[in-house]
Amino acid sequence: MKIAIRPLYYYGITDPQHAISWVSGNVKRKRLIKKNYYYYTSKQGRLWIDHELKNKANLIVELIEEIKKKDDFEIEV
Repeated sequence: MKIAIRPLYYYGITDPQHAISWVSGNVKRKRLIKKNYYYYTSKQGRLWIDHELKNKANLIVELIEEIKKKDDFEIEV
């Protein structure tokens, strides 16, 4: 999950609810016939986004804080 949150953090998304909204709105199911989206997932991934991601706000906050600390440390060194 940290790998998925890092790009959102660099997009400037630091609010967990905004991150959840961004993922819900931008990550689509991959389709064979119709348009393929730049950000896509499987049917199971879409179900997880729709039903489980909203319960991960606390984890997202922790990961964003961890990313901030690591970036601040790298800037100081």
